[in-house]
Amino acid sequence: MLDILADGRLDMGLAIGYRRRETAAFGVDFTRRGRIFDEWLEIVTRLWAGETVDFSGKHFSVAGAKVMPPAPRGRIPLFIGGFAEKAMSRVARYGEGYIGSRDVCGLYIDKLRSTGRDPASARIRTTELFLAIAEDPEQAMDELAPYYHHVNNGYGEFFNEDQALGMGGPEPQSLEEYKASGALQIWTPDEAIERFRAMQEEMPLEHVMMMMPPGLPASRFVEYAEVVARKVIPAFQ
Repeated sequence: MLDILADGRLDMGLAIGYRRRETAAFGVDFTRRGRIFDEWLEIVTRLWAGETVDFSGKHFSVAGAKVMPPAPRGRIPLFIGGFAEKAMSRVARYGEGYIGSRDVCGLYIDKLRSTGRDPASARIRTTELFLAIAEDPEQAMDELAPYYHHVNNGYGEFFNEDQALGMGGPEPQSLEEYKASGALQIWTPDEAIERFRAMQEEMPLEHVMMMMPPGLPASRFVEYAEVVARKVIPAFQ
């Protein structure tokens, strides 16, 4: 229904999550979340394609299910996130494209090839959460770092609370340590254009998502967004 209200402009991005407490809150076994998601994807992608679906799995069962009214485009583009090899297999099998870290985009393309899909069909949207673009990076660092620092330390606590993923993440640190760490990247418009073009040469990148950090006043965020709109986006149109 949301896709219909949006006149067929809805894209969906999903992943399985990485915090045990979130699955536990719903009585779901953390170690089974991938298998649950796979069954859900099998059903939903077929429904969005207009099929009448019969499916009997370990976690879901449907009989004669059909979505009415259908999606205006005959599908809803689904971008799936993740980091692990199993996640990339899932993206290649069910996804319209990948959303997440550019560090694993090569694995995603390899998985497309191994599943018989054309690597040229790859669609990539990266999440550059700790990136900002500004005319004066030094001034922007002083203004923005406290807000991004809060996010960094929050993610650090999430990753480290139970090491559920078995991989590293952001580490909680002081504001000054964070500013000196290089974790927050602030580029000028010209630097952004150069680096985004270099990323496009490495992968079929179509979208870069940056963050409005919580707590930053909307009026201040608008000024940074306008720099992107006026001085970066036109280079890619």
